[in-house]
Amino acid sequence: MNRGRTLRPVLVCLALLWSPGVLARPSCPADLPTLSQQLMRDLPGYANRAYARRNLGSQLLLLSRPEFEPLPTGPGQLVQGTPPPREQEPQQIFLGALERVATPQGGREVEQYHWLFLTRSAGVWRLALLFTRTAARDNSPRLITPPRDSSGGPLAEAIRTWLRDCQLGALRDQPLARPTPAALP
Repeated sequence: MNRGRTLRPVLVCLALLWSPGVLARPSCPADLPTLSQQLMRDLPGYANRAYARRNLGSQLLLLSRPEFEPLPTGPGQLVQGTPPPREQEPQQIFLGALERVATPQGGREVEQYHWLFLTRSAGVWRLALLFTRTAARDNSPRLITPPRDSSGGPLAEAIRTWLRDCQLGALRDQPLARPTPAALP
């Protein structure tokens, strides 16, 4: 028996399953509030694994509730024509995060403010851009950095990984329950 002939259908099926968008399942919510609620539930775990892969010594401790009121993305109003339909524009999510960052003097807490731009095409959500501002959380004067493009950073990696898992239907329905001290042997 020729092994090449028996493996070919298996390889074709695997290629179809792993090709983005080919067999897109509607496992990710189509509406942004539901999607963001699920993302906020799982993002600390995904982010902490991304930080660990990059050996950053950082930890995402807490996320704020997401906000959806979009900010204008262009220099002004359109002079001619009609604006594009809302579903074709990037969807915006704003959230705050409390993180513990490793420093040579020890760990310190910082507040991060994130501005996510998500797009949805052919039923698949993608992270288009991520901007971040950082503020120290100590007794020093309140300094906030200007927005920086963090689309290549560990949080963006975590969001992209979560969106991939969401699309593949690989997310658990509820977060894992932490054992109570009484339940431990």
